[in-house]
Amino acid sequence: MSEIMEVAYQRQISDVTRDIRIQTGQFLRTAIEIGRLLFEAKSMVEPGRWSKYIEEELPFSHSWANNYMKLYKEYGSDQTSLFGDSQAFMNLRPTQALELLALPAGEREAFVQENDVADMSTRQLRQAIKDLEDTRKKLREAESNRDKAEESRLALEKDMEDTRGDLEEAREAAEKAEKGKTNAEKSEQNALNLVEKLKKQLADAQKKEQQVREDLKKARENPDIPESMMEQLRREAEADAAGKAAAEAQKQLAAAREELQAAISSREAAESAARDAQDKLVAAQKSEKLSNPDVMSINVLGQQLLSLWNTIQGHKKKAVDADPANAKPIDGFLQKVLDTMRDSCGG
Repeated sequence: MSEIMEVAYQRQISDVTRDIRIQTGQFLRTAIEIGRLLFEAKSMVEPGRWSKYIEEELPFSHSWANNYMKLYKEYGSDQTSLFGDSQAFMNLRPTQALELLALPAGEREAFVQENDVADMSTRQLRQAIKDLEDTRKKLREAESNRDKAEESRLALEKDMEDTRGDLEEAREAAEKAEKGKTNAEKSEQNALNLVEKLKKQLADAQKKEQQVREDLKKARENPDIPESMMEQLRREAEADAAGKAAAEAQKQLAAAREELQAAISSREAAESAARDAQDKLVAAQKSEKLSNPDVMSINVLGQQLLSLWNTIQGHKKKAVDADPANAKPIDGFLQKVLDTMRDSCGG
């Protein structure tokens, strides 16, 4: 007859851990139920006596009464999935569940599943939630910086279009001013030529007038010429066209000189306009150069680099606060980064 040997089952650590977690889950259920009962009790206690009721009748403090009520409100009231299909919260302690209230309700279950919250201390859980919030804050800052960079890019593109328009206008103005200068110089030269021509005509007229006067004088001194003829010669000399020509030439010369002065003024104004137009053209070309896509990219990326540098400084502070010995290697590495950037920029 075969002997049947009975072997006593020896519990393993996994068995004990399972039982602890089951009891922990019951503890959280109990805490939530306490919260529900507290809401029920508060509706029955006379107004103004709630704190007195807790002190005299209940075995926990007013702060824990509030905690139990928070647990019921957040996890028990209208929360059908907490202990239904989802097992994410089954192994949590009430203190852990309270820490999770710092997160939006829709994110708590995923956070518990992704971070093994049941094995964390309250301090570790609080730090993990803080780290998550810090990460989200940095993400929001990064998105904000990205949006600002995009706004800067669009503004720079608009500035670049405006600058190109200004450049085109400046070029047209410069060309127009240069043509005006050329025309003014031609007008000045024409006026100068006219003055020289009229000067010659005046000289010729004056010379002819002088010759007529000399002929008249000789005629007067000649005794062989009758007095009646002398009178006729005198009237002819006075009315001689040479004198009129000289007077007209003098008048035209004065007008020509005025025209020459006007041409000089016009030329000087045209030269001034040409200089102004050239200055505007140079400024527009410089502005267009600064607004080209490469410069625009440097501007945008530079802003992102500054933002990233501020983030690095924040991480450095945390690392040094955690261990002052981190300061030296971090500073050494950052100095290498700065040296590399300085070398890339040509010193």
